[in-house]
Amino acid sequence: MSVETRPMRGARILLFASLTLNFVLIGLIAGAILRGPFIAPVFPPGSDGEFRVVQQALPDDAKRAFRRALVRRRSEFESHAREIRSMRREFVDLLRGDTLDVAAIDAVFVRQQAEWSALANVARDMMIGYLETLTPEQRREIADNLDAWIAERGRRTRAKGD
Repeated sequence: MSVETRPMRGARILLFASLTLNFVLIGLIAGAILRGPFIAPVFPPGSDGEFRVVQQALPDDAKRAFRRALVRRRSEFESHAREIRSMRREFVDLLRGDTLDVAAIDAVFVRQQAEWSALANVARDMMIGYLETLTPEQRREIADNLDAWIAERGRRTRAKGD
């Protein structure tokens, strides 16, 4: 009798695993559809968070146009990124030393901060230049999106504090 139930048990486990996987996939697809199109922030990781907020408030077509403008200036971003990667390597080498050279590590951090700041300045200049091209109606739309973001952020913050 136990021999006959073993195949049935394996089939049940397989059926359960299949159903679980199907529900996960359906949930992921439904979540992606309900959330809408994802357009990632285009500012470099070291840039000011407010630039990211403004970029997210742009209408989708403006986000794509802004992304294309950033791609055209890719060489500026890449040169800063190369410097930052080089400094990371330098930092790792300093950590591996027999003695910790705090002054050298601090100097690496200061130089990295300068590179991140330069990246943020490029992004800021591009955003300001873009905003200058907008009509008052387009700027109001962005302002409305920012107001909605601020209100949502406030609701989430209050909900976490409760």
